[in-house]
Amino acid sequence: YNTQAPKLDVTEPLENQEFQKDQKEISIKGTTIPTATLYINDRFVSIKNDGSFSFTLLLSEGENKLQFVVKDTAGNETKLERKVTYSP
Repeated sequence: YNTQAPKLDVTEPLENQEFQKDQKEISIKGTTIPTATLYINDRFVSIKNDGSFSFTLLLSEGENKLQFVVKDTAGNETKLERKVTYSP
């Protein structure tokens, strides 16, 4: 019986990273367990067989919150929040 929350490693973007002008569309990248289910800001994101994922997000002006929820097949979940800023 698995009671351990799944690992979640977000490699891009960094916490409090700032984006400007032509960087309105960003790439979110990271790794987790391949059998997990991942949502970023309530949007389903597919996970590759090696556990990696990537997702493109359009930023709004100002502070943007990225909310990650990863859940394994046993129902254990890991949540992570990251903030980035966009200035046109």
